[in-house]
Amino acid sequence: MTPESPNEFETFNFTSSIEDGWLALIHIQGEFDCVGAGQSWPLLWETIESGTYWLLMDMLEVDYLDGCAFSMLIGAAKQARDRGGCLSVACDNPLLLKLLARSDTKEFFNTRSSIEEARSLLEAKRNASEA
Repeated sequence: MTPESPNEFETFNFTSSIEDGWLALIHIQGEFDCVGAGQSWPLLWETIESGTYWLLMDMLEVDYLDGCAFSMLIGAAKQARDRGGCLSVACDNPLLLKLLARSDTKEFFNTRSSIEEARSLLEAKRNASEA
């Protein structure tokens, strides 16, 4: 079988932007697996190394998460916390929320059901850390 387009088998997309000079908004879309984790980790690491420690992982369009990607999220959360920041995951997929609940990481990832809620949580934590 030959792909009809170059991206036919590509099931993952990752974009990152810095908002208001302090918040990295990372949008993940599709199947977040070992391949996606491998592609996104260098970009995420570069964001952290450049001094942005407040990370909002927009996973509202993620429909699959494997162990490699899960481990990458744990690593990113730890790196952010070690530098005085925080990671929050925006996710409303019932299957992914079930995974986070069963692995007891829903609160570790500061999981919220919308980008707005996740951003508010990060703003509050950032303000508290600066007080």
